[in-house]
Order: sequence, then C-alpha cells, then structure tokens
Amino acid sequence: MTQKIPSILLFGIPCAGKGTVGKAIAKELPRYFYFLSSGDLIREACAKGGPLASEINGYFQRGELSPDSVIVPMYKEGVIGRRTSGIISPDHTLLVDGMCRTPEQAEELSDLLDFKEVLHLDNVPGSEVLARCRKRAVEEKRSDDTPEAMSHRIKDYWNISWPALDFFHRKGIKIHPLNALLPKDVVVKNAVDYMKIKYKVSSEW
Repeated sequence: MTQKIPSILLFGIPCAGKGTVGKAIAKELPRYFYFLSSGDLIREACAKGGPLASEINGYFQRGELSPDSVIVPMYKEGVIGRRTSGIISPDHTLLVDGMCRTPEQAEELSDLLDFKEVLHLDNVPGSEVLARCRKRAVEEKRSDDTPEAMSHRIKDYWNISWPALDFFHRKGIKIHPLNALLPKDVVVKNAVDYMKIKYKVSSEW
C-alpha cells in the first residue's frame, strides 16, 4: 500500500475516555471515521493463540507496553488488512487509540498513517483514573484492569508516552485539548461536535 491513511490520534492517560470518544465519533459519523484500538487488535491476536499471542498477552495483562518490535507490526497488519478488505474505506479517517504511545512508535507508523491532528483527552487526575479503572473492570470484565496493571500504565504514560505529544508538536501537527474530567456525555458531545465542525461533516448520509 503506497497511500497513507488519514488518521487522528486519541491521546490521554489510561481511562481518560479515548475508546468511548472514538467509538462515539465513529458511530455518529460512520461514513467518515473508523475507530480502531490496539487493545482490540491485541485481543484478536491472543484469541488466535500461538507463541506471539502468549507474549503479547503477558505484557497486556501486566499493564506493560509491548515492545515496538511486537506491537508495531501487529498494528500495521491489522490496519492494512482492514484497508485491503474495504472495512476501512478510502473515505475514512482512522481514529487511532492505543498506538503512538512513544515518539518511536509514531515515527515507525509515519509510513502508514498520515496524522491530521491529535485529540488530547486531558485533565484527569490519578485518583479519577483509578476510580474509572475499577468501574471499567467490573462493567467490561476487563481482566487486565488490575490495580497493579494500572499502576504500570499510569507510570508509563508520564515517563514514556508523554514525550509523544512533543513529537507531534514538533511535526506541526495540531493538538486539540478536550477536558476529559467533564461528565462522559458532555465529553462525547464536545468531541463529536468538534469533529463535525472541523471536518465539515454531518451524521446525515
């Protein structure tokens, strides 16, 4: 594939609501946006079984970032497969959740993804992250949302992922802040309304 896929990165601390926002945008504007999380691809890989699945699942359950040598090829394969099959159409902008968590990942994916901007879900303190995590673990039966795993993810966010914002800033890519501490329905509405206005699209087909 030679043509890059237009993409928008959903960025934020764990449990900031990236998946919720991404799914809402794709549901409201399915003609224009397609949501894909690395977590979904990891679960697909784990369901297939095999040594690679076991390795990925180990990192996932511990809340650790998988090595780029493992996660980047897996992500590329998932995206290209969906593009080739037509699930991601030429009209879609990809909503990216769970990738480009490091400047190195962003650089490696620059041959596949053409980033238009970053939606930064911000302002969520650590205490709120843990509360949301506990709720998600119960509601979604997420076995990877243990306190130990979340502790890893929060630490990695500040120490490893945060510099990725500077990478995009230096590339001249717009970073649009969203106050993720507001009630969920307000955050979702703000995000969807922003996308409609910014990209001049409508939920009407």
